[in-house]
Amino acid sequence: MHQTIQIRRMRPSEGLAVGRLMKRVIQGCSIYNDKAKKSEVAKYSAAELKERIAVDPDAVLVAAAGRKVVGFCVNGRDDGLLLLEWYGVDPAWRQHGIGRQLLEKLIASARRRGSHKLWCDTHIANTGSAKLLCSLGFQPLCTLHNHWYGQDFVLWEKMVPRMAVVGDDENHSEVRRPQAMVRTLIRRAV
Repeated sequence: MHQTIQIRRMRPSEGLAVGRLMKRVIQGCSIYNDKAKKSEVAKYSAAELKERIAVDPDAVLVAAAGRKVVGFCVNGRDDGLLLLEWYGVDPAWRQHGIGRQLLEKLIASARRRGSHKLWCDTHIANTGSAKLLCSLGFQPLCTLHNHWYGQDFVLWEKMVPRMAVVGDDENHSEVRRPQAMVRTLIRRAV
């Protein structure tokens, strides 16, 4: 794939294409049970996606190759936080850094949108997402056993770097990622 990928806000006219791609990606997740797939697909209709961007234009980001939507990142404001709900890439376009680009765009929008932290969850067996989240500075918080849809999930967080203020000399060092927990999660899932 040598085509240029543009990461941008979803346009209202793309609601149907994004909804269809989400459905394909979610239904293709072998780690989720049928109940989870059905429920998650139902949450993201074209109308719902359009409604989201009417309220918050950054709520749905897309990766576009020309006119074709090849990736998505759905997120929402959550009492001062940003919740990363779903991101995914068309299977034919994977392994080209598109998921990373989508999440980097989301992270870059967080402070401007008034958020001090991003959070999300991943299925415990989703090692690809776990590795990507770690590489972007997310930290695993805990594992929830027998949780949504009777499955196991990991909760993640990423503090949004504070913008520099003239005369601000506070030390804003980041907490180190608990690497041992990440390695354990990845080993369990494999």
